[in-house]
Amino acid sequence: MSATFERVKASHFQISGKLDRLSVPTLWDKRESLCCGEGITYVDLSGLEHCDSAGMAFLFELFACQSRHGRVLNFVNAPEQLMRLVEVSDLNDILPIEAAKAA
Repeated sequence: MSATFERVKASHFQISGKLDRLSVPTLWDKRESLCCGEGITYVDLSGLEHCDSAGMAFLFELFACQSRHGRVLNFVNAPEQLMRLVEVSDLNDILPIEAAKAA
């Protein structure tokens, strides 16, 4: 399954599936739709099955794009695998990302 990047509400998006080197090129153009939003934007990652370094680069570009426009972006409900990748990449203090809450 490739990744999907969809608007849920005005300032809320969701990324689902596998965010990897195969799916990132198909999502690349959609990143601009996020940058055109106003105010605080949330990207829900609860449906993310897997994320590799290309997926991490995509998420970082979303964050950087919002920052360039003077906007705030928060990633929420990140799966444990992604949180480990953020930690290994030493992006904990840069990327605004919250782990999924334990049930």
